[in-house]
Amino acid sequence: MQITITLPPDLEGYLLRQAAQTHLPLPLIVLQILRQLIQIPPVVTTQWPEAVLNYEPTPDFPEFESYRSELIDPQEIELF
Repeated sequence: MQITITLPPDLEGYLLRQAAQTHLPLPLIVLQILRQLIQIPPVVTTQWPEAVLNYEPTPDFPEFESYRSELIDPQEIELF
């Protein structure tokens, strides 16, 4: 979503100085401030989803290693 707002000169100056000092893009600075203001917790996944944790393999599915003999050796890339 794109939103256009008009900032008072003092606030605009502050944001521009923050962006210059931190070497971050102005939109990122604004997003960080908005997230802090409304206190949205960061999305962090600390464990595997239940679907992965409860996965039951198919009993008759071949082992991964059983296909290793069919692999082709990688080709070296000639750079020059």
